Amino acid sequence: MLQLTDVKKVFRGRNGNPVVAIDNVSLRIDPGEFIVINGPSGSGKSSLLFTMGGMQPPTTGNVTYDHMDMYAVSPSKRSVMRNKRMGFVFQTFNLISYLNSLENVAFPALLAGISRKDAFKRAEMLLGRLGLDERLFHRPMELSVGERQRVAICRSLVNAPDILLADEPTGNMDPELTLETMRIFRDINQQGHAIVMVTHDPELSKVGSRHIVIENGLISGDRMIEEEMVL
Repeated sequence: MLQLTDVKKVFRGRNGNPVVAIDNVSLRIDPGEFIVINGPSGSGKSSLLFTMGGMQPPTTGNVTYDHMDMYAVSPSKRSVMRNKRMGFVFQTFNLISYLNSLENVAFPALLAGISRKDAFKRAEMLLGRLGLDERLFHRPMELSVGERQRVAICRSLVNAPDILLADEPTGNMDPELTLETMRIFRDINQQGHAIVMVTHDPELSKVGSRHIVIENGLISGDRMIEEEMVL
């Protein structure tokens, strides 16, 4: 489904010297996988996620999605593809402050050309599934941290994406909310959505079915998880 081939990403540091965030990484992500990418701060985890999600072009190498070179097409075409086939969950949630939960979740569906009636029907169904029936008309600042994260997860799923990309989704959560979010992710994965989750928390390495370790922009470990974490 998603293939990275010899991907390298180089930034310019403050002193003008090159900083290698991703160092010739090749990686294949198949449908239905639940991959946890682990590594210390500054190891290149988020850069790798943003590059595979079509948000950050590599300096060299290729990223293909169903055999389409993501960075060979126009930004607008890439944006449409991301909206329809990928879901994104960020540590900071990125909810629109003046929209309520229902509107925040429906927004990507409206952008994808779904009718207003169907977009809001999908949004209400997802919010209900994640226990937010009574928070439909609350704005982000009226929600708890855990509720905002669940709204963000619903938004990422409204277009039924093939793959969900999550960048430190539990970074602002206590242990109880972290486990709740991981239960939701596992349920989503069991429904057929592939998941790639970046985290600095080594305790979450057994949540998925595959564990990748990245250090200094290089993949230093890649193994299947034989016994998943009990949630």
